[in-house]
Formats: sequence, structure tokens, C-alpha cells
Amino acid sequence: MLKSRLPVFLLCALPLAAQTPAIPAEPLKLGGVTVQGTIRSRFENWSWFEPASGDPDYSYLGTIGRLSFSKNSEKLDWQVELAVPLLLGLPDNAVAPSAQGQLGLGANYFLANDRARNSIGLFPKQAWLRFKQNRHALRVGRFEYMDGAETAPKNATLAAVKRDRVNMRLLGHFGWAHVGRSFDGAHYTYNHRGGNFTAIGATPTRGVFQTDGWGETHTAFVYAAHTWAWGKGKHAADTRLFFLQYHDWRQVLKTDNRPLTTRRADLDRIRIETFGGHSAHAADTAGATFDFLLWAALQTGRWGTQSHRAHAIDIEAGVQPKRGGRWKPWFRGGFYDGSGDADPADS
Repeated sequence: MLKSRLPVFLLCALPLAAQTPAIPAEPLKLGGVTVQGTIRSRFENWSWFEPASGDPDYSYLGTIGRLSFSKNSEKLDWQVELAVPLLLGLPDNAVAPSAQGQLGLGANYFLANDRARNSIGLFPKQAWLRFKQNRHALRVGRFEYMDGAETAPKNATLAAVKRDRVNMRLLGHFGWAHVGRSFDGAHYTYNHRGGNFTAIGATPTRGVFQTDGWGETHTAFVYAAHTWAWGKGKHAADTRLFFLQYHDWRQVLKTDNRPLTTRRADLDRIRIETFGGHSAHAADTAGATFDFLLWAALQTGRWGTQSHRAHAIDIEAGVQPKRGGRWKPWFRGGFYDGSGDADPADS
């Protein structure tokens, strides 16, 4: 029997940042170049599920420093950003035998960095050029990206729903981790009246748990999305349709519920197409502000030698009473369903 215990986190950030480092109010200017930097340091104490062997109780420190140089002009923007992740005191006895495995994220960092208790890295987090012409823009190089964040609604309720419940459901830079991740490729945008079209072709870089963020992961994706902002009066809405194709040609063991001998024989590629969208709404009345969100996706493709079919749907609604005084409560609830496959012997 496993004794269940909750992990405990003590988060100390300089400056406090959830996903993206905070931007100083007045960045330093050197000629026409903007210079800005952040340091985020977070101490984590873990108390994981009690294993038969291994240590589930440990603490470690993760820090990432970022230094950015950028310049914007009418036709051309550019940015070069360096990152220095530092991990101190990683646990060296926090991996249990299969199938329990890593006992918390400290073990993930330890294994990803060649079983070193302390690790430091230096790599370009971003390095890109953006060419602009009227409403068109093309960015090439290394950059960060979050799906769903193509536009930022002016309505405060809608903006919060998109930020917390839509952005990065499928594509993201792992900003919560001590290293993060970037993408090498091309990013095209077209902004028109009431909407935005985005297309990306890129390969993810290493990083996330690994302090070496230089190289590639031998995977790639193509993403396209069209977002509309609409609504009348006190009703604001944000709707997006998207397509994502993911291609993974690494010859590594796949994680699924098939027997180990079957999985070892299947080193074929993974190719998955995702079709989906979201629609978020906010309505302001005399007594309250109401919101509604629908997010859904369908998948097809190949999982090695097997065919792949999947779906996911998320329906949410919320209300913010206007008589909450200084508390300003926001009550939200929802329903989520994601498909699975209980039969490892089918196709």
C-alpha cells in the first residue's frame, strides 16, 4: 500500500512570476537598444507518495536569470535573450523502481541533468528577427510561443479566462519550470479588423528540466489558427479555430499501456493531427458579470504502429457578483472529458 502525502511548495520569486518574467516599468535604453533582465529564484520542498524505496522528502533551489537585448523599428524588430538556469541540491535518491519512478519533480531535474545534484547552463533563450509590412509580420529564429495567446481581449474578464483556461493547452514554453523551452522556426501573423491569423512551423528546443537548452528534440510541429474578436454592447466574445500537426521521429520507447515487449518492438514515428477551437464569452449585467467557455479538440494520426484517435472537451461557466464589496468573488465551475484507450490489444 502507498501512503498518500501531499507535495508542499514554498515559492519565492524575484520578481514574482507565474509564467513569464515580469517586465520592468522603465527598461534600460542603450542608444536604440532596450536592455532588460529578470532573476527568478524558487525554493521547493517535496513530500511525495511514500515508496517502497527511495527518499520522497527533499528540498532544492531552482533559479533562472534572463538578459534581453531588443530593438523595434517600423520594418524590422529583433531580440537576443540569454538564459542562465541554476539548480542546487537536487535529490540523488528520489527515484523508485518501476512503475512508480520519479518521486516529484526534483527527480526529473536530477535525471535530466546526468544525475548531477548541481547543474548550471547558459544558452540563447530567444534570438529572432521580425520583418513587418502593413498588417503582415514574419518572425524567424528562436522564440517563445503560447497557443491561444494570439490576441489579448480588451474585456478584463475575457482576458483572464483566456490567460488561465485557454492559453498553452497544447503549445507552450514551460515558463513554470526552472529552465523553460523555446522553438526554432518561422512564425507568421496577419492582423486584420476584428481578428488574427497565425501560422508556425518549428522544432522545440531542449530545456524544461534540462539546463542545456541549446539543441533540438528531434520533433517538429505545424500550427495554424484564426481568432475573431466579436460581440455587441456589454457582450464580448473571443473565438478561435486551430490546426496542429505534431511529428516525432525519435526512436525511443513509447509510454502507453501495451506490454513492454510490444513497445520495445515499436520504434515507428508518431504523427498526430489536432483539429479544435475555443469560444469564450463575457456578459456584463447590472448585478453580475457572467462568463462561458467552450474548448474542444479532435485528434487523428499514427502512434507508432497503431492508429490514433482521441478527443477532449472542456465546458466552463462563471459569475462575478457586483455586490461582493472589496472581496470581488468569482465563482466558476465546469466539465471536462478526455478520451482514453483501456484496451492495449486493439489497434
